[in-house]
Amino acid sequence: MPAREAIRRRVTTWAAALVLGVASPALAQVGYTGSLHFVRVGTGEDRTDAVYLFNGVEVERGRIRVSATVPVILLRAPAVDAVTGATLPAAWSNGIGDPVFRVDVATMPTRDQPFGATLSASFKPPLADAAQGFGSGEADVAFGVTLSGVRGRNSVLVDVSWWVLGDPPDLPLRDVPSFYAGYGRILDRQYRWSLLASVSGSPAIVSGLPSSSQVGVSLLRLFDRGSGVGVNLSLGLTDGAADVVVGTMWRVGF
Repeated sequence: MPAREAIRRRVTTWAAALVLGVASPALAQVGYTGSLHFVRVGTGEDRTDAVYLFNGVEVERGRIRVSATVPVILLRAPAVDAVTGATLPAAWSNGIGDPVFRVDVATMPTRDQPFGATLSASFKPPLADAAQGFGSGEADVAFGVTLSGVRGRNSVLVDVSWWVLGDPPDLPLRDVPSFYAGYGRILDRQYRWSLLASVSGSPAIVSGLPSSSQVGVSLLRLFDRGSGVGVNLSLGLTDGAADVVVGTMWRVGF
């Protein structure tokens, strides 16, 4: 997976979790979250395709929520012959990516209140196979804040995080912020269907590469006990972002 895509993937995953979590009026204390996304970067011989299946468990007690997520990755990326320098035919490979552990602490009420504020911390241990492109081989840490506002059928969500990235051998990475902003609208009287438009991005994590920014739209259907399912589509606005991301996401409350 190209290094410039690392932050974009994390922002997209967090945005999906926010859609399924914050939009629900009453989350269950324990939930299973998942998402399946297809990602395309580039064109022609330089094109990279990937499929990400994220599986996670979250536990909520009072204002504290703890979650763990593990991605399963199917990757098709071009390779270069080490001797001749020629581009080799791209082949599919698969593996398990680095898990991500996250803690969220609500500093302001987020339920039945017009405004909410949450602090977060994330940790990604380097457990994936870096040689196959499923991880960087280094630990990453992130700290963030999420602000939300609700008025009637309308909601606004802003998430800003600071990523402290470990440097793989011979590839120094910059510590950069990432941002996500979304506007949601309830579509029906039962508060079951909602539509979300979003913009997200980050500076390049490798010096000299373009920044990443994208726009997206998601449609969500809520069920009882904080469960829900949704579909989403995002398009890249800069060369540092994926050209297209399309997928589905779900949450099951217990």
